[in-house]
Amino acid sequence: MNLTPAKLIGIVLASIHLVLFVLFSFEMNFGSQDAMSGMLWGIWRTLDFPVSLAAFYGFVPVPIEWNVATTIEFIYPYLIHGIVGTVWWFFVPVLAGVLFNRVLHTNKPQA
Repeated sequence: MNLTPAKLIGIVLASIHLVLFVLFSFEMNFGSQDAMSGMLWGIWRTLDFPVSLAAFYGFVPVPIEWNVATTIEFIYPYLIHGIVGTVWWFFVPVLAGVLFNRVLHTNKPQA
């Protein structure tokens, strides 16, 4: 595996995201007694912006008739922000690195 600087930055950002999300999840489920603590999910909506649109708009991937929609609605933000958001934070610097290299190589003067 070729570990480029972009991939290394992506691994660091994804690791930081995952650790912060795990700490947030423990605080939300075991430490928070405030009725307004659900508003803290707004932090993750901002941090995981393009990914968080699926969780923000309440997209539930199963039909209501399955009688598991309430459980899915509870678990879904954890899946979106915990897994997909972490993968997103890996790919942001990788995609930026690819775009930077493409721009760098297309603007190279021909000798």
